[in-house]
Amino acid sequence: MKTTLLDSCRLLGLAAVLAVASCSTHPCCRTSIDLPCASRFDERHFKGRSGYDYPVYRTKSHRGPPILVLHELNGLSAAPLDFCLELERNGWTAYAPALFGKYGDDDMFAALKGLKKDSRWHLTDPHSSGPVLDDVAAMVAWISRQHGGRRVVVMGNCLSGGFPLALLGRADVRAAILCQPAMPFPTSPANTLLEIQSVDSKRLMALPDEMVEKTFAAMKRDPSKRLIGFHYREDWIAMFEKFEWLHQELVRRGMGEKFKPVVMVPADRPCRQEDWWQVAYTDARRHLKGPHNTVTASDNATDRRHMRDILIRWLEGLRACPTNSCSH
Repeated sequence: MKTTLLDSCRLLGLAAVLAVASCSTHPCCRTSIDLPCASRFDERHFKGRSGYDYPVYRTKSHRGPPILVLHELNGLSAAPLDFCLELERNGWTAYAPALFGKYGDDDMFAALKGLKKDSRWHLTDPHSSGPVLDDVAAMVAWISRQHGGRRVVVMGNCLSGGFPLALLGRADVRAAILCQPAMPFPTSPANTLLEIQSVDSKRLMALPDEMVEKTFAAMKRDPSKRLIGFHYREDWIAMFEKFEWLHQELVRRGMGEKFKPVVMVPADRPCRQEDWWQVAYTDARRHLKGPHNTVTASDNATDRRHMRDILIRWLEGLRACPTNSCSH
């Protein structure tokens, strides 16, 4: 496969990130956000189809519509929990499961080491995330039942970033929010160049083909289904080709207007823009620390605030609609 000099530099850079970056400087890891006190959530437990017991943290105010916030690779850290509290202030009931580890975990390297041994996760398979995806699907049904059958909004970030696309085909899912889907994921610096360079790893999201097909069919059949995404255009960890692939598939099926993600591009460098993006500008620099995470954990506070504001406004249109059948 042909590789440009720029691609090679990006691949080497990502290898360096995984090889030498400390957790304090990695884009998936700690930000300036403080860890919320656990007492601000109700802790519940959900047993998945795999048999794994998932701690699930629900915001105290639970009269609003449900939204499931799936965390990044480093774990259920301060950032997704902080965003759940912001969602609560805006009228939502937010659920934050610990897909692995525990409340407040913020160590990408410890998580990656554990996930490589965890049979629930298929980190490198471009067509399967593993049994964890079935567990999350069952969790969605569990959440919906607690809200009288109301449909759930599902948000994924980084490692879980593609999950909502697979779940949007379900009758109990109303909207999907994709934030820089990073799977399939390189499991070691030695494998990074080969894994990230593959066409499948660049374009696909580690989702079963049949689930994605079901989503496309549901979007065609049900105009109330909603899909949104957030991405940094230049990201070594989550390749933008995944969003390009998704856009092309929707266009091919006559639904190109269904997906217009928010894309952060460098403010000081020219970048070819497409009409299917919503363009935003960033001053973030790549160095060893990103940019990667978007709405929940971007280490650029200005970017994070901007993307959160866009998403909150988008969600308000859904929250204001009192029934499952609204199409706006």
